[in-house]
Amino acid sequence: MRTAATTPQKKAAEREENRSWPAVSCEMCKQLSRIHPGKLRMKLEDWSSSVQAQAQAVRKKPTICTATHCSTAAAAHWGHITYHAFTMRMEDELNIVEVSRESFMAEYAPFKPAGGDVQICLDALFTAGIVSRGRDYFIDCQSKPSLSFPSEDALYGFLSVLCRVISETPVQDRTALCVLHQNLHNMASSKHPESSGSAECQFKLLESTAVSKSITAIDTISCRKAMNNAAHVMDEDVRRLSTYSITVEDEHMTLWYWSRSHSVKSSFDFTKDIFATVQVFISFIFAKMDELGYDASVQHCLDHIDPKRKPCIVFRVQDRYFKTLRTISEHLSVRITGRSTRVFEVVEVHGFDNLDPIPGQTTKVLRDVWQAADARTDRQIQDNIFEELDAFSQKLALMAEDAHRLPQFCDVSEEDKELLRQALRNQNYKRYFMTIACDQQGTQPKPFPSHALDASDASSPTSPPTSSLAPADRLQPSLAVNMLSDSPRRLGDARRKHRGFVHNRQYRVVYEEVCEALHNVENLATVIKAMEHCLLALQLLFLIGWVHRDISSGNLLWFEAGGRGILSDFEYAKKFDPDGQQSSDPKMGTSYFMAIEIQRQRYFSSYRLPSRAPHTWANIDDTFKVPAQKPRIIYNFEHDLESFFWLLLWAITARSHNDEIDALVKPIFQHNSGCSLQREEAFITENQIQEQLTDLLPNAMKKLPAFLEVLRDNLYHAYLERSEIGRLESYSGSYGMVREALHRCFLTVNASNTYLLAVYSVHHNIQSAQADPIVTRTR
Repeated sequence: MRTAATTPQKKAAEREENRSWPAVSCEMCKQLSRIHPGKLRMKLEDWSSSVQAQAQAVRKKPTICTATHCSTAAAAHWGHITYHAFTMRMEDELNIVEVSRESFMAEYAPFKPAGGDVQICLDALFTAGIVSRGRDYFIDCQSKPSLSFPSEDALYGFLSVLCRVISETPVQDRTALCVLHQNLHNMASSKHPESSGSAECQFKLLESTAVSKSITAIDTISCRKAMNNAAHVMDEDVRRLSTYSITVEDEHMTLWYWSRSHSVKSSFDFTKDIFATVQVFISFIFAKMDELGYDASVQHCLDHIDPKRKPCIVFRVQDRYFKTLRTISEHLSVRITGRSTRVFEVVEVHGFDNLDPIPGQTTKVLRDVWQAADARTDRQIQDNIFEELDAFSQKLALMAEDAHRLPQFCDVSEEDKELLRQALRNQNYKRYFMTIACDQQGTQPKPFPSHALDASDASSPTSPPTSSLAPADRLQPSLAVNMLSDSPRRLGDARRKHRGFVHNRQYRVVYEEVCEALHNVENLATVIKAMEHCLLALQLLFLIGWVHRDISSGNLLWFEAGGRGILSDFEYAKKFDPDGQQSSDPKMGTSYFMAIEIQRQRYFSSYRLPSRAPHTWANIDDTFKVPAQKPRIIYNFEHDLESFFWLLLWAITARSHNDEIDALVKPIFQHNSGCSLQREEAFITENQIQEQLTDLLPNAMKKLPAFLEVLRDNLYHAYLERSEIGRLESYSGSYGMVREALHRCFLTVNASNTYLLAVYSVHHNIQSAQADPIVTRTR
């Protein structure tokens, strides 16, 4: 709880902040701290661009700052966060809208208590000596809380007593589910990278319905922690479809609804409108589990089959139930609207109350993810691909001897043609794709309000973003009113109606094959063998005109039981669109393996080859003409193949357990969507890293850089020689080149059988985009 500072105090604090720049330890903050604070008082979009530009200047991965706070602008604190976490938090803030309290209670609160129930609770509060006889004010809070209570603890103690009395009062057809507890400063450590710690108060379930005895339903905390702690709650509990927070800033109480699509806030004076205050607390205390945002199709259980009765999660997918055996991977996002992908090894059981495995069932993989509500499901995409492959197979059979005339078979060796024919025969191609056992689209969060207003502060467009940078008691009062301010504003203020969002929804899919992502496969020969099989799947997509658009170490899998590689995750796959009717393809995929043209958003041919004659004195006026519109970048088949090159290079080098090799390629594999100069030079310049890499690799592996160099050279020249990106015959031969490079590498590595790779942990993010692709909204 903060009180407003006087103007002289405010100005003095700002001057002191501008003068003092604390010592910083992280490379990113060192870069940003050099910016003059005055220059950072700019519009929000300019701020974001400036920060991003500074981040691009830092060539090595930023480390987490250990300083108490790193100043990046006057009164803006970075407090233990990295650039990536900051920008993601900013995206969440832009997904916050504001509605009136009446609208919040009607559309977003767990439920809207009837006026009669509110009146009964007010009567009980009067009997307890908490409200006045007229039921129009709180006896202990007749003025601002900052004047009525000596400390925040005293205020929270008052609220706890108020909620206890409400919970003991009968409400029609409902039973109290939770009660407000004060000073819970022992919140368990979180896997969430940005969890900000404990809350001053939180609602706890009266009776345990899960393994944990305490489940946070609502946090009453400073508003600056609200977003981080909401993300913590959403990521820590797979059952959460949404969650709530309540923040208190003196007499202002703000209600927050958080979901994977958007978030909503509503503020009011809780000391004056005590009817509304009591109604709010009734809504939370007497809410049902599903009303608090819990998914009824997921339950935490104690596995009685296990001798130690270990906790597990049971998912219902359609009419089938699956019990988790282990976590394969978790990509927890730093933002609430992230995908938060979880992958488990599961076994099918009889139900929530009977965890005995169904006889004869093998273990499977369950993938739980949030994606755009209008996105096609894995099954829909896969069915579409399989239908087109079957149609192509029939066409190929009818063409017989004329099949070589197909552009997809131009410059393809007879051996590779036969490989493709065998895969198409009798639907053998399905071996290289995941087998879907069942899937289900979950419920969506509450709908977006048509009358919502943008929660950003239109009256102060030059304020730097401070909302997720520090607790409220460490922020300058002059910056209190911004996108995450608790202070209520009249809905008639000059703010625009919000543009709305792309809605997300939960999606679960169960696969028959239990696989490992390639970044978890330790043997390099196995990694390369899996890549060969996945290349065949990719070439099959090429036959029917599909691009994958997210080739990465997490989407290429090794199926040990079947001894083969499998290509997965087709959420961003689509038909090749050479004419670019849909729009320019965004930066899609995982940055470690992303094609340079996609990263640069420029074709190699536009700046690596002369596109015009030099300027002359005769055409000097032409140099001042408006330049032609930048061509749209269309994701094509070679971009997928280039990702294979980067994945192979990364597996050989970055996972080698060799510090010198790691230092050599570190500038190439960076945690951002931009393309470093070193990365581009490694692809376009002959023998850029071959000699150094050859010297550093073991004797048995010294041939690998030469194979990589031949592959790189052929891919780069294919880019330069391609006159039209729509000509399929200009891509068909490249698949054979990649296959030959992989095969040579496999023979070399397999002969030694000693080259083991670093394996990444369950919670490791190869790249932030692996969990949250750079652009998740555009299809």
